[in-house]
Amino acid sequence: VQARLTRAAIAHVRGDIVAARADCEALRQSAPTVAVICRAIGESLSGHNAQALARLENVTDPQLRGWALSLAGEIHEQQGAPDSAVRAYNASLALDDDLYTTVALVDALIAQQRWAQAEALLVPLPSTDAVLLRRWIVARKQQRDAAALQKLLADRFAAAQVRGEFLHAREAALFALELGDSATALKLARQNWNDQREPADLRILALAARAASDAATLAEVSDWLARSGLRDVRVERALNSVKS
Repeated sequence: VQARLTRAAIAHVRGDIVAARADCEALRQSAPTVAVICRAIGESLSGHNAQALARLENVTDPQLRGWALSLAGEIHEQQGAPDSAVRAYNASLALDDDLYTTVALVDALIAQQRWAQAEALLVPLPSTDAVLLRRWIVARKQQRDAAALQKLLADRFAAAQVRGEFLHAREAALFALELGDSATALKLARQNWNDQREPADLRILALAARAASDAATLAEVSDWLARSGLRDVRVERALNSVKS
């Protein structure tokens, strides 16, 4: 079961919905609820958001309910329903407190400019690149001195590139974008997109391309939306504005 699920997850991240669907279907006999969630992920990446939400809302297994709610939060964000997303993330964390969902909740709060709530969530978290980046963003948005955090992030990203272990190109691209370095942001967003193709990665690529006035990349984003069927208001806004 774990091997099938992991392979489906890799296919989803790579944007290969057909391959992922095959592994999801193969889980139906041995792990039917996992198969339902797996299928919902594919639906959310191919434009069937309402159908995916319906599947996730019907997950009652206490071992999987938190995961389903976290995924539902992501889909609510794709649909442009931030309040519903926050409720789903909070419900998920009440069942299963994990870093991924907490950071997703922080992002939802940042998108709504709820700085104090976002900051409160970030305080106890480990100092990963993703967490530090969001602490820096929240501090800047509140017009507080964030120079030390900025230097720390810059040093971390530079060191990772030197080591060839640049696992957080999405965060590095967002960092460059926040600093107004559109050329670097686009380079990093492209590097990230070549490795993983989730909606958040597409949004960063669109934002960086818009900031750099790169018409070819913007056309590529539009083409991906058309071919995949993905429906994500954040990506659609990013295609039309630097700020979304």
